Formats: sequence, structure tokens, C-alpha cells
Amino acid sequence: MSTTADNDLDSPVMDRRLALAPLLGLVVCVAILVGTHTSRVQLFADGGFFAFAILSGDPWGVTFANIPARASAYALTVLPPLGLARLGHPEAAITLYGGLMGALPAAGLLATFAISGRTRLLFFCSLSTIVVVPYVAFFPSEMLVTHALFWPLLAAMVTRPSSKTGLAATLMPAMAFSHEGGVVLLVLMLTFMVASKRANRSVMLIGVLTLIAWLGVKLFVPLPHLPTQQVLSRNSLMVLNPLGIIRPVSVAITTAFGVFLLALARSGNDFPSTPRLIGLVLIALLPLVPLIAFSEVLLVGRFDGMLVGRYNFRSLILFALSLFMFILTLRALPVQVLPAWLARAMNWRPFEAQRLRNAVFGLMLVSMGGHFAEGGRFLWAWSDFSRQLTAIARGGPAPLPAGYDRLDAGPAQPVMRLEDPGRAWSSSWAWADPFLSVVLAMPLPASALVYQQKHRYVPLNCDTIKTLDPKDLRMPAESIALITRYVCEVRRQD
Repeated sequence: MSTTADNDLDSPVMDRRLALAPLLGLVVCVAILVGTHTSRVQLFADGGFFAFAILSGDPWGVTFANIPARASAYALTVLPPLGLARLGHPEAAITLYGGLMGALPAAGLLATFAISGRTRLLFFCSLSTIVVVPYVAFFPSEMLVTHALFWPLLAAMVTRPSSKTGLAATLMPAMAFSHEGGVVLLVLMLTFMVASKRANRSVMLIGVLTLIAWLGVKLFVPLPHLPTQQVLSRNSLMVLNPLGIIRPVSVAITTAFGVFLLALARSGNDFPSTPRLIGLVLIALLPLVPLIAFSEVLLVGRFDGMLVGRYNFRSLILFALSLFMFILTLRALPVQVLPAWLARAMNWRPFEAQRLRNAVFGLMLVSMGGHFAEGGRFLWAWSDFSRQLTAIARGGPAPLPAGYDRLDAGPAQPVMRLEDPGRAWSSSWAWADPFLSVVLAMPLPASALVYQQKHRYVPLNCDTIKTLDPKDLRMPAESIALITRYVCEVRRQD
């Protein structure tokens, strides 16, 4: 007879090493928050433009009008800093934006603990936070909002669901309207609830209404900016591309885990001590942590797309959570409807397999080692890039790589070039660099902005920026004049 998946999720974790997962997850969350706060990495990639949108006084019209199905991400991460900016604290608003993005993993972990307690569900949330989330950390993705809402919602559904109907009904639309991936996860979650015979009529009704509302927004709400619509369509296809997550850090962590498993198998001990397991992890990481740490030096100028490929790892969150829900649903189905081989597989109780528990404990430690090395390397590269860009934005003579140009507020200045023309800025984000320039210049007016000559995409049109209300702007007038010149003259699309 099959054990239902929801009962498994609601059970305590008895293995003392796996019971450390929430604590290890919290360590990862704190590291992400500290790294974000000390480096202002919330401005990386799309974050530079999002920060500009907040300071424009109209972030919905500037950017989120083109992604209305992400309204809850807007409410959770943009509205609070917008309010602070309107109170006259623009720099504090950008800091708050980073704090909210950096705190999302911890918020999801702590909320899951508050709802489910120290259960297997909390363990899986912790495992996801340790292994998957750091790939996306330091990139302001709405998928971080999705992940932070997914686990508390699942906990509300499987942990005494009758007493948490109101909480589940609140979290469902929030997750669905965080990112398009949230809708996929909501469908899978509702399917699991039906398969496990835990479907609450009220919750299911709200789930169906949420899906209808989401479809209505996608089908009937017009998007004002055609180039952004085209970019979003391409990005949607990129999310479904599993090759996008093949990057130095993912290859390194996978390889290290493989080395750990091989060493564990060769030890011939099903019950190794914790110090011995940690020793095997250190052996597996020994050659790979330096490789990750120095990938900036080894690869920059050759495979820069691999270095900024952190953007692609949002796909990993969707893949991992979808696979998790798919397995839960299979485990919840009656054995009679499954093929014999699959029924046997679904009856397997993983928490009773000692070798698997050893492997999972090693996976957590290997992932932490790899992510800490990669996170440090990435923050170093970002800090170096942002210092150079800040110097240029404030009128300094910092050199530019090949393929970049600058737009000066005053008379055009001669463009200096890096001595090594093959070396590129690995943290540069093409279309967002001009907006990042004016944000980094704060509180001073931007004297210059940087842009890549070959990238033509601009996320807003000339009319939009010209109709911004001057009384709502929270950046120097000279900065908005410079970015207006860039949008309306250098990159005019309408």
C-alpha cells in the first residue's frame, strides 16, 4: 500500500544530519542578504533598469505595464521602495529594493517553518534554498518571489489545510502573479491536491478563479511597448531551454558531487561519521573551488556569456519545483493506476535509505562550498565593474572595453580604451547599462552614461520618458535629461 505524499511531507525528519538542513539553509539566506547589502548587487542586470523605474516615480508605467501578470512581484518588491523614494529618500529606496530581493529566500524559509514546523516539507524547502536558490541570488528575478511563495503555499495546503484555507487563498494568487512560472507551479499544485484527495472546495475554487484571472490578464491587457513584448517572448522560450543552466558553477558543483559520491561508494561504509562525510566533501571541492573562484580570470573575454549566465538559472527554479510537484503527484496516486515498475519506485521510502541520506547531506555541503566560492567571485567581479561604471557616470576617465561608447552630458569626451581589447566587462548587461549609469551616479547628476553600440533594444519609448511627471522624479534633472537624450536620439525607435 502506498504512503500518501502529503503524510510524508507532514512527518518529522529523524536523521540528525538532515535535520540540520533548515540551519544550513538559514546560513545561505544570511549570506545572500549580506552579499546583497554590501555590494548593491540588486542593480545587476535588469536591476539597474528597475532601480531607474523606481526613481522615475512611475515604475508601473515604465516597466511593469509590460509584465502585468507579475503584479504581486511589483507589490512586494517595488511598491515599498517607491513609497520610500516619494518620501524623499531615493538612495534608501534602492537599498530597500536590494534588501527585499535579498531577504526573499529567508522569508520563504521562515514562513514555511512557521506554517509546517520541523517537518519533511521544511527539509525540502531548505534543500531547495541551499542547492537551487543561490544560482539565482544576486539577480533581481521575479522567480525569487515565486520560490519564496511556493513553499509556504504548499505548507498551507498539506499541513492542516482546513485551518489554513484563508492563507492558501491569499498565497495562490500571489504566486500566480509573481512570474509566469508561478502559474505552471499552481497548476501542478492543484493537480497534486486532487490526486492526494486533499482538495478543499474553497481552495480549489479560488485556484480556478486565479487561473481564469491570470489568463484574462495575459489575453486582454494590452502591453504598451512592442520591443519589450518581443524580448519577453524570446525570454519565455529561453526559460524552457535546459542548456541555459550549463555554466561553470553548475558544472563544477555537479562534478564535485560526483566525486563525492564516488569517494563515498569506495569507502564501503553505509554509516560514516559526520566528520568523515565532511572530509569527503572537502576532498571533492579541493580542486573545484579555486576553479570557480578564478573563472573570472580564466574565462573573461572568451566566454562572457557563461559568466553572466546567472540570468539563465531562473529556469532551474522552475524545473526543480515542477519536478518536485510531479513526483509528489505520482506518489499520491493509487498504485492500481500506475505501471508495476513505477508503483514500486513510488513506494520507495527515501528517508529510510541510509545511502541516500548520506548523499543528500553531501549534496548540501558540496553546493554550499561551490556557491560560496562562485558568489564571492561574482560579487568581486560586479563590484569591480560597478566601480568603473560609477567613475564614468560621475565624469571620470575610466577606460571602456571594445564595443562600448559613452554619451556625455556636456561636450563629448575622448573615449579611453582598456589596454586588452579582448577583455570585456563580464557583469555588463547591454540594454540596462545606460540606466544603471544614472543610478550609480546618485546622488550626483550623471555626467555620462555607457552603452553598447551593437545592442539596439531600449525598454521604453521616447513618449513614455517625456511624459514622466517632474514632481515624481527622484533623480537629478540632469540625469533624466541625459537618459532622455539616449532614448529619444541615440536609440530612437518610434
